[in-house]
Amino acid sequence: MTTSGAFEMLLFHRDVAFSKACLNGGAGGQIVDLETRGKAVRQDGFDTQISVHDLHDLEAAKSIPGAHVLCRINGPGSDTTREVADVLAAGADEIIFPMIRHPDEAKALVDAVAGAARVTLMVETVEALACVADLCALPIDRIYVGLNDLQISLGTSSIFDVMQDGRLDAIRTDVQGVEFGFGGITLRGKGSPLPVRHLVGALARLDADFTFLRRSFYRDVEGRDPALSLRQMHEDMHIARNRAPGQVAADHNAMRAAVQGVLVAEHG
Repeated sequence: MTTSGAFEMLLFHRDVAFSKACLNGGAGGQIVDLETRGKAVRQDGFDTQISVHDLHDLEAAKSIPGAHVLCRINGPGSDTTREVADVLAAGADEIIFPMIRHPDEAKALVDAVAGAARVTLMVETVEALACVADLCALPIDRIYVGLNDLQISLGTSSIFDVMQDGRLDAIRTDVQGVEFGFGGITLRGKGSPLPVRHLVGALARLDADFTFLRRSFYRDVEGRDPALSLRQMHEDMHIARNRAPGQVAADHNAMRAAVQGVLVAEHG
């Protein structure tokens, strides 16, 4: 299988120097995360991370010449129009909308942006699973499947369940005409409880266009050259995107077995 087109690895902004180094290594853009509404309650008891960015972080990220800056704001609400205006004024090139449940509310978000920035919609609720094709019919740029909140919404045992039970494949089938991404990756040879090679293989098998750098990336890259590490990760993705069909199938079976192993280890 050969997949054409560049693959993007998107970085959660930490500080200007680190972001510059990662962008030099091939990171496709920086994400400033302003989503806070309901997140602490929703993710209580789950191994997730809540960012503490503010508009000053967005302005700092935007100060890097040529950097593409994405901003995740809160899900649909009464203050969405104000939030959109604020992040556009601070320089956001792309807005990520989480917790979508219906095409009508997604359309309202797109209308609020009014073409002033690119738009990414997150599929991370049971309701969104039923309307992926309708979401893609809107004038948006990307669909990103948020595995953490999707696990919570579905009530599954692991964030990786949808990678091996066919649901992620079904979402991919419905995503047409826009860029598709899911999950997150880290350095070659790292990743716990699921080794990163399985995420890389799944992203390549499903012809994904982008992913996020997972939170463990920042820990894993300590003491290393971030630019070199990103280049190695791009090499691994290139190899995965050019595997023979038999190897793709074998790697998919290995990933499914690894996910089952994670479930056994975590739940017995």
